[in-house]
Order: sequence, then structure tokens, then C-alpha cells
Amino acid sequence: MNATFGLAPIGQQHRPQPFVVSLSNHRAESAHGTDWPDATSSEQRRQTMPQMTNDELREFLSTGRHIMKLGTLTPDGWPYVVPVWYNYDGEMFMIAGRGKARWVANIKNDSRVFLCIDTSDAPYARVLVKATAEIEDPAWLPTSPDRAIRYLGPEAGQQYYEEKRHVPRARITITPREITTWAGGGWHPRYEE
Repeated sequence: MNATFGLAPIGQQHRPQPFVVSLSNHRAESAHGTDWPDATSSEQRRQTMPQMTNDELREFLSTGRHIMKLGTLTPDGWPYVVPVWYNYDGEMFMIAGRGKARWVANIKNDSRVFLCIDTSDAPYARVLVKATAEIEDPAWLPTSPDRAIRYLGPEAGQQYYEEKRHVPRARITITPREITTWAGGGWHPRYEE
């Protein structure tokens, strides 16, 4: 199911304000492409394809080892997508990259970014984020192994942190302008027309 969280213009407010895209005329399908049993009414479809609430969104983005696919724009306007680790505080994302990384240079040139954070196994879930990025500190040093432990586990994460904590990185905050979520199966009504 799709849910979109609209945001006020930058400078006014950056906290997502939820609204849910209607499920009327939505065809429920399983991952195998067949109709879900007895999913004929909008109410039944809502029951078989639960919404991602604000709490579920926060939990999805704050837990697990989901990799962010970060889309930036090259100077000549081409999309450039890289997988990155991230932190999410309920309002903004924080990422870090080597100062000479191409995607960091892209952010210096154009702050517009697009994020995809999803699952690759059923039950499928996806969060798409239209956002702006800001390099807060071009020579940031991590002070905690938390992110490395989140992605690599306790032993390997601590080792990675110890080996890399003295290597400066660009600390980047990403402020969402629009968040769209999808969880479950089926198609959005716009694809049915």
C-alpha cells in the first residue's frame, strides 16, 4: 500500500505530516501475481494490505540492516545511485562518506537527493524519500561504533569502527521533503486505469 507524507516548504517545517493514498479501486495481488482470496472490497483490501503507520515507518527506518540507496545528480544531470549505511532520528537521516567519493561531490554541487530504503524478501516494504542533503562537517570523525555494529554485528562492527574511526568522512544530513511508503502486495489504483 502507498502512503505519502507531505512536508511544508523548507524553512517552515520539516516534520512529516501524514495522509494516506486511497485504496479504492485497488486490485489486491499476492507476490505470485494472483488475486488475494475474497479481497474484493476496499475494506477487505485494507485488511490484507496494512498501512505503514508513523510508528511502523520510524521502526522500519531505525532498526534492522536496511541499506539506503542514495540517488544524487552528477554535474551533467545524470542520476548516480550508491548504497550507504544511515541513521534515522525520526525526522532526518545522517550518512557519512569519504570526502573524495563521487556522490559526496554530487551533493556539494546539487543538494537534491532521492532515497530508496526497502526489503528484498517478502513481506516487501519500501520507503521512498525526496529530500535535500547538507554536508555538515567535511572532516567528521565517528565517536561511536553503533552504526557499524548495526550493519556488521557486534564483533565485526567494533573491529570496523576501531580500524576506521580515525579516517575523516563527510557527515551529511538529509532532510525529507516527501516520504512515500509501501508495504504488502498489490498495485496502486493509478496502475489499474
